[in-house]
Amino acid sequence: MEKVYICGKKYQDNRKMEKESRTYKYNASSVTIKFGDITKSTSEVIVSSDDTLLTMSGGVSMAISHAGGKNIQEDAQKQLPATIGNVVVSCAGELSQKHIFHCLTIDDKYLSETWAGLNVPNADKVNNIVRSCIDRCFQLVHALQISSIAFPIIGSGSAHMPYKTVVEIMADELFNQLQKTNRPIEVEVYIYSILDMSAFDIFEIFAFKSAIANFIKEQENNSVEYDRKPIELSQEDLAYYKNPDHEVFISYKREESEKAFAVKDLIEKWGIKTWIDKNGIFSSYDFKEVIEKAIENTRVVIFMSSEQANKSVYVKNEVKYAITCKKNIIPIMLDHSPFGDGLRMDLVNVNQIDYSIQPEFEKELKTSLDYILRTQ
Repeated sequence: MEKVYICGKKYQDNRKMEKESRTYKYNASSVTIKFGDITKSTSEVIVSSDDTLLTMSGGVSMAISHAGGKNIQEDAQKQLPATIGNVVVSCAGELSQKHIFHCLTIDDKYLSETWAGLNVPNADKVNNIVRSCIDRCFQLVHALQISSIAFPIIGSGSAHMPYKTVVEIMADELFNQLQKTNRPIEVEVYIYSILDMSAFDIFEIFAFKSAIANFIKEQENNSVEYDRKPIELSQEDLAYYKNPDHEVFISYKREESEKAFAVKDLIEKWGIKTWIDKNGIFSSYDFKEVIEKAIENTRVVIFMSSEQANKSVYVKNEVKYAITCKKNIIPIMLDHSPFGDGLRMDLVNVNQIDYSIQPEFEKELKTSLDYILRTQ
């Protein structure tokens, strides 16, 4: 695990604590712990912690409202009613950010009880709300193509959620989310006040979660996939494989064949010929040259990217060979898992199409194929 330590000034109070930031790397992404005012962040998005009425009347939400102006609240309240655990997107007002993501940690009933000091949420409720908010933030990050985002310790102010508990949940969930994506995302977590935790305690929690995430990734990358037994092919299949006449090659994991063949049928409906391994022949050494020939003769390789596909030796070999042959590659993302080792550097800047977003998926795929086949 790589760590980056950036030291700054000391606190000018009787605790004499160092005011510093630390960055924890994971894949191409990073999580940086910072101390200070979140409204000074240069991230594309700032996250606020709000009630379901979006009053922006306390804690970090009030600070954001003061710094960015009343337009933020007015824009956010256009989306009422809103529910706890969800996220509302608004403009950033006078701030430089693209958006403000409002994490809703208090509903209207709990709002009045909290202000009266009568209620503190139980552990399960805290866990569910914090994880739900972070998950929804990352869904929006992917949908809006955001590359940097700044979080506060959500729910630890007016919502009275236990500070240490929220820090632990956020550390765990942030690394969970970064494990699901290939895109480099810069995450900042702003600490405005230490409360009952030291800076060292906070760093220790994030260091531990980062180490666990990187260990899991290392174990997955070391997994071995063994050859299946050779299979017998019919003369019809043999002719299909050995006489390729196609423009698109589809690389996929056999367990996801239903989605792969749905993409194949969709492309062929547009009058474009495809080549797909219908029988898993790459598991037979005798037919590896058939795969090579099919890739060499294609114009486009579609990579059905998923957690399983990126662990597969065979799928990664197909994509690596396509890269070597300088083929146009279109990753279709079945989930947000990172690209496998040996692929990330070549694919990180390649346009990725999200399979789950319909009907935009079909439109984006057709546009990409039409452009490549018409111009290249």
